[in-house]
Amino acid sequence: MKRLTELLAPLVHDLHEESTGWATQAVLDSIRNTALTLLAAWQFVLVAAVFLTLSGDGWLLAATNAALGIYMLYIRSTPQQILLWLIPPAMSILGLCAMLASADIDSVLVFASAWLLNSAAVAAGLILLNRWVVPSIVTIAILAAGTIAVQLPEWGPELPSAILVTMIAIIFVVRLGFPFVLSLAAESDIENTRAEQAAQEAEIKRRISLQVAEDARVLHDTAINTLAVIANGGVGIADAQKVRRHCAQDVAVLEAL
Repeated sequence: MKRLTELLAPLVHDLHEESTGWATQAVLDSIRNTALTLLAAWQFVLVAAVFLTLSGDGWLLAATNAALGIYMLYIRSTPQQILLWLIPPAMSILGLCAMLASADIDSVLVFASAWLLNSAAVAAGLILLNRWVVPSIVTIAILAAGTIAVQLPEWGPELPSAILVTMIAIIFVVRLGFPFVLSLAAESDIENTRAEQAAQEAEIKRRISLQVAEDARVLHDTAINTLAVIANGGVGIADAQKVRRHCAQDVAVLEAL
């Protein structure tokens, strides 16, 4: 039971807590930027599908999807990714609207819309790390499947069921697998931290060595020289006050050391 709880923990765990080092952050940024690029590309695929299926009648739906794709590309290139959490629900709503606008279950638009709903689950798992991601996608999947079943009963239960199961399966798999990716990056962070600590210790030792050398030089230039003069009986001994002052200065220097 404990093992199962540990395995399922990422489903309700805030993964931001694990993104502390540069390597982890670099991996997260790379995944997020790649995901946003591919998701934006699929928004433009949906634009084409709208025109193929609805022609000019779907201009508003096509424009909305294009706007979302442009927004994804915009926030991909900015350091401050504003309202990132709005992307998965926006994709789900647009996919659902496109599906409802199509009258043919075998149309290109329905196919593209189903993939857009699935992509919304992928987007949530890859670009959002908070603890509410999985419950949110499960709720969206239930609402989307229920809406299709109620609004388009002639399509049967297969499509709503497939959308419900697929979206939930995607968010579960992505969310459960994400910590393994972070753990690999965390190992690089640990190694980098150790290397930085070793470099700092080497720098500290170098500075200590320099300080010891400087202290030895000062010691030689003060007390040892003074004692040598006294021992050898130099000219300076004739001026006792001068010797005392010099000795006092030497004492002050040695105390500073």
